[in-house]
Amino acid sequence: MTQEQIRKVYEARPFQPFTLLLADGTRLGVPHNDFMWMPPTATRTVWIADEDGTARIVDLLLVAAIELTNGKSGRKRRKNGSNGNAGRR
Repeated sequence: MTQEQIRKVYEARPFQPFTLLLADGTRLGVPHNDFMWMPPTATRTVWIADEDGTARIVDLLLVAAIELTNGKSGRKRRKNGSNGNAGRR
């Protein structure tokens, strides 16, 4: 993976959360662009932070793919007014 390919996803507006899939099967989520840093002079590395604040330096040669996510929690919205707002219009 090249820095340009990752930068395109990282700088997309509006930002869409994504996951870097590494060659060893590791998945590194980037829920917001604040969780990733691209050094201005480095061409092969990015820094990824998890929600605990732990940062990893990732060699882009180890990134096999980028998976875009929708950023939703996975909860489904109820239909026909049964979402707890019964009687409201």
